[in-house]
Amino acid sequence: MSKENSIDQLKFFLKEMFQFNANDLDFGIYRIYNLKRKEIENFIDGKDEQCLEPIINKTLELVSNIEKGVIQIVAPHH
Repeated sequence: MSKENSIDQLKFFLKEMFQFNANDLDFGIYRIYNLKRKEIENFIDGKDEQCLEPIINKTLELVSNIEKGVIQIVAPHH
């Protein structure tokens, strides 16, 4: 599974979780979701550094760099 496909699946899941497609939900937590809908959608679909995809990409890059550092410590090149 590609990284892009995984991110797209996560975005779909989040949209389903927040039930943005269910317009008849206007009570309790769903009322708050509806009030914050634009902010939540921007976080899920946005491209600036404070949005989901850039945060995931940066985190994956950091993890990859840590893994490379651990490999160099465990098996240094002579």
